[in-house]
Amino acid sequence: MLNAGFLIFLGSAIAYWRHWLSGAGAVAGGTVAALVFLGCGWAGISCLGLFFGLGVGATRFQFQRKERSGLAEKGKGRRGVGNVIGNGGIAAFVSFVLVWHNSLSGLPIVAGSLAAATSDTLSSELGNIYGKRFWDLRTFREGQKGMDGVISLEGSLAGLAGAAAMGALLLAWGGEPRAALIVVIAGLAGNVTDSFLGAFPERAGWLSNHAVNFISTACAALLVFLLL
Repeated sequence: MLNAGFLIFLGSAIAYWRHWLSGAGAVAGGTVAALVFLGCGWAGISCLGLFFGLGVGATRFQFQRKERSGLAEKGKGRRGVGNVIGNGGIAAFVSFVLVWHNSLSGLPIVAGSLAAATSDTLSSELGNIYGKRFWDLRTFREGQKGMDGVISLEGSLAGLAGAAAMGALLLAWGGEPRAALIVVIAGLAGNVTDSFLGAFPERAGWLSNHAVNFISTACAALLVFLLL
């Protein structure tokens, strides 16, 4: 427990020092990590770490190019409380519930929510770099790169890779192949949900990006729960 607490504190401090998270974001991230550890142990922490590592890597990848195009994450790529809660809030909530239950039984649900967050982040960040043709889910016609609800084949494949990585990690922790496959499916479903919410309520100004992320990860977690 003490070792985990120290590593979570160290990770949060490094994330702040490296400008990956704001000060408040680092505190929120540390809180999410602590709850995930309490509910799901090191397996849960590794899933959270995979999301964070891939997310930071994708955000920083060719950042200056994205910045010149007006497609970079605001704040020089530094994520705040809203990002943390939007992407990791459901994982933290489920883990909190699991504190009083068998930690391994709910791990796929946590992994599913994080698979959706990973899939969405990689689709957005890498799709803006590698995408060749972009399609607007609102009109089903060609759309403008970087706009909410606009997708590309390349970005979608990056999202698939992110969800698959989360499923593979669950397998590595002894998860059943069926559960791992469900996590991948839920991750993709969450990504698609995010895209459609972005095309309609977010673009209309009814939902913020953080709210869209939260709903999408919740849908992914619910899908895993229903399919397991």
